[in-house]
Amino acid sequence: MALSGDIEWYCSQLNFPYAMSNSPCPYCKSDNLKEHSRVPFTDLSANAAWKATLLSAGELRGKFGSHPSMQVHGINVFTIKLDTLHVVDLGVACHAFGNLLWEIVEDHLVGNRITSMQELYELITNCYDGLGVPAKHRIGKLKQTNLCGGGQHIL
Repeated sequence: MALSGDIEWYCSQLNFPYAMSNSPCPYCKSDNLKEHSRVPFTDLSANAAWKATLLSAGELRGKFGSHPSMQVHGINVFTIKLDTLHVVDLGVACHAFGNLLWEIVEDHLVGNRITSMQELYELITNCYDGLGVPAKHRIGKLKQTNLCGGGQHIL
């Protein structure tokens, strides 16, 4: 049994922290500080500092246990599972690919953003052509707003 959802649902319903918050993990006291981080969430070593800050079962129950979904028989704080489709495929992966495409536009193509976006789209179209991907299965025309908001890089 699992209570599966995307991060937006967990943030709005269970008060999970958003990914870009200074304390991004609902289960420990890791931090997302760019400077002077004592408990970096990016540390995946065997002796990472965040491992010593994992919340106990009681602390987790106190943090999330009052939500109505936790009253359903078989559901508890240990059955909370992030939906990998939304977290990875439609979450982190989208940001990673978007950032990669933006870097290509900004740092590797000649011209202004408009001409670089057009050139990027042509490069992608050429790849589709080479792989024989039918038009109905391709991405649509790329716009700057697909990769950034208001002309500024998202991340």
